[in-house]
Amino acid sequence: TVNTGNSFNLVNGALNIGADDFLSYMTGRGELTDMADYPRVNAVYEEAFAPNRPARTCVAVSALPVRERMKIETVACKGRP
Repeated sequence: TVNTGNSFNLVNGALNIGADDFLSYMTGRGELTDMADYPRVNAVYEEAFAPNRPARTCVAVSALPVRERMKIETVACKGRP
């Protein structure tokens, strides 16, 4: 989805790295208020982090602040781990 792609771009911007440095991501965690969104979020994840996708977890939550539908948390290392 557009929101998911924007989220990954915001993470990159916050870390001040380029798309080629996605290999530096160690792990990620997603929280979704509707697991029906998982296939779409997963498709964007697979494209954004290809070809070496970091480990990740996705969990269902009953609610998020400010009526958000999704949260993404990442652990990254600038440069190659």
